[in-house]
Amino acid sequence: MKLIKQILFFLILVVIAFPTFNVNFKVIRSRPLEGDYVPVTKPVLSLKTLLSGEYQQQYSTQLEDSIGLKPEFTRVYNEFDFSLFQIPHSAWVVYGKNNEFYGEHYIRAYLGDYFIGKGWIDLKAWEIKRLQDILWEKKRMVLLVMFAPNKPTYYPQYFPDRFLKRGRTGISNHDSWVQKCAEYGVNYIDYNSYFLHMKDTARYLLYPKMGMHWTYYGAYIAADTMIRYLEHLTGTRMAHPVLDSVVYSDKFKYHDDEVMRTMNLIWPRKYKKMPYPCFHFPKDTTVSKPSALVIGDSFYWHWYEEKISDNVFKKHEFWYYFDYIYPESYTKPTTTKQIDWRKEMEKYNVIMIMQVNGGAGKIGYDFLDRAYDLYDTTELNPFRKIEKQIRGDAKWMETIRKSAKTKGIPVEDEIQDNAIYLVNKDLLKLYKNY
Repeated sequence: MKLIKQILFFLILVVIAFPTFNVNFKVIRSRPLEGDYVPVTKPVLSLKTLLSGEYQQQYSTQLEDSIGLKPEFTRVYNEFDFSLFQIPHSAWVVYGKNNEFYGEHYIRAYLGDYFIGKGWIDLKAWEIKRLQDILWEKKRMVLLVMFAPNKPTYYPQYFPDRFLKRGRTGISNHDSWVQKCAEYGVNYIDYNSYFLHMKDTARYLLYPKMGMHWTYYGAYIAADTMIRYLEHLTGTRMAHPVLDSVVYSDKFKYHDDEVMRTMNLIWPRKYKKMPYPCFHFPKDTTVSKPSALVIGDSFYWHWYEEKISDNVFKKHEFWYYFDYIYPESYTKPTTTKQIDWRKEMEKYNVIMIMQVNGGAGKIGYDFLDRAYDLYDTTELNPFRKIEKQIRGDAKWMETIRKSAKTKGIPVEDEIQDNAIYLVNKDLLKLYKNY
């Protein structure tokens, strides 16, 4: 009996000591956790951080974060919670019925929780129409807005009960945007409606169970729709992908199991094989290949990574969230703040804005307001009216100059920032979500 106790005591000591031992000697190589996970760095010791307690707090956090075998312990914990209680440990992830995974913010957008207000969308849709007409008349540039599809719109029946019981709170940003774009005559594609129209007839899945975006097949047919619409707008014939076959596989490409990977389970699930289109672009020197600038969110990555854009356009760039620029950022992080984006955008024949859920109401991020303010030089431009007031106020201008110097930006940019902020502030002040 004594021997058994000694063995058990020894085993407990081994279990306690092994994680620390493994940190130094790497007996077991831990597989890194996936998702938006950033390791905590060691704090910098200084008199100020020591006296404030900041050093002690960060050191304690860093020590907990760097414990040996943390990825393995995390996966055990996550597996336990998901297997027994269907609780996914991944930011904003919701596990629904029929093994469907959603982003909670996508569900809430569909339900109308983030509605930004009719006044905002009415003015911004009008801005897009004005910008669209000016770019075409003066520069022969096409502006196209694409509303990426939202999975909850397609599969609302599989929501968890807590969302099914509450129902929609009102109109969504997406629905309001589509309504106003149609009313003003904006060039747009509503992929939500397009996918819903095909729901009963689509031969292959349009949304992955374990992802939040469209499937690669869904992205393929969406790209062909985009090409046909650009042909209509430009009056030219463009290159189209030709479908050779569709292959089912459980070796998922990146976006098809993006949610499952970020859940960091011991045994990642594979609920369904996914359809992958095999296609080619015929060699045809008579087709038109415009240059394209895309400003949008993560839905565009499918076209980018599958080289659809490479074959359709002679030149293209992706300004991710109107911030990071690709392909440049693959080698060195490059943002729109580092370039003369006004000059760069005029190098393209087509400008496409792609966002899901109506961009939480804010289509095009900062690009729309800035581009519209740049090109609409008439009295209709509400930003220009405020810019005129700023330039005519000596005290205001002095504040602007000091602020621009602090930020390290041109004075004219600071004037524009203030004008845009004030116009938008008036539009948003009545809406509690903003």
